[in-house]
Amino acid sequence: KGFADLTKDLAIFWGVTGEGEIEQIHSGLDLEVDVIFYLTPRFGISLGSGYIYGNKAKNENKVILLDQTYAYGMEMSAIPVRLGVYYYLPISSWGRFFLNGGVGYYFAKWSESIDWIASTTDQEAKGSGIGFHGGVGFEFRLVSHFALILEGLGRYVKIGGFEGKKLDFIEGTLNYYESQILGNWYPKVDVIDGLTPIGIRNLREAKVDFSGFTFRAGIKINF
Repeated sequence: KGFADLTKDLAIFWGVTGEGEIEQIHSGLDLEVDVIFYLTPRFGISLGSGYIYGNKAKNENKVILLDQTYAYGMEMSAIPVRLGVYYYLPISSWGRFFLNGGVGYYFAKWSESIDWIASTTDQEAKGSGIGFHGGVGFEFRLVSHFALILEGLGRYVKIGGFEGKKLDFIEGTLNYYESQILGNWYPKVDVIDGLTPIGIRNLREAKVDFSGFTFRAGIKINF
C-alpha cells in the first residue's frame, strides 16, 4: 500500500499522469487435503495439510512516471499442518451439513522486489506460527465411496518473527515502519540487520497476514 500511495503522490507532485497502477494482493491459491478419523457417525478428528499462495508479478504491477518505471512484485506462501474436528448433521440419505474448526502450524515464505529509479531491491524472509480455522459446508453423496464437498472456510493466521535477507548481504528480521518522503509518511516492510534506519517512525515486528475467507469445492473418498 505504501509504494502504491507514493507513486500516486509523486504523480501529483510532478503534475503528471502515471501510466499503470500498483495493486495489492487480494486473492490467491488455497489447496487442502484432510484425512478424517471418525469416532462416531457424526464426529471426526482431522489431520491435514495444504498450500496457500498469492502473488503480484512485477512486470504487470508497475507505474511509468516521466519515462521512469516504478514496479512492485510480491509473493507470499504458506504450508500448514492442521488438526481439526468435524461435526455432521445428516438431513437425508444423500447429504449432510457439517461444521469444522481447528488449529494449524504454518510454515511461511515472503518475498518482495521493487524497481525504483534505475535500481532494484530484492528481499525475502521465512517465518512460522500458529493459526486457526473454521467453516461450514455440505456433503453430497454421489456413490457409496465418493461425495462432493462444498464449503465456506474462514482462517485467522498472522505470522511474525520472519528472518531473511535483503540485497544478498543484509541479513536480519522483517520489520514494519513508516518513512517520510515529500513530507508524507509511507508504510514499509524491510529486512533490518539491527541498525535502525534514520528518519522513520513506528518501527515494529512485521506480520504477514494469511487470514481470509474462501469458498471451495472438493471430492471426499470414503475407505
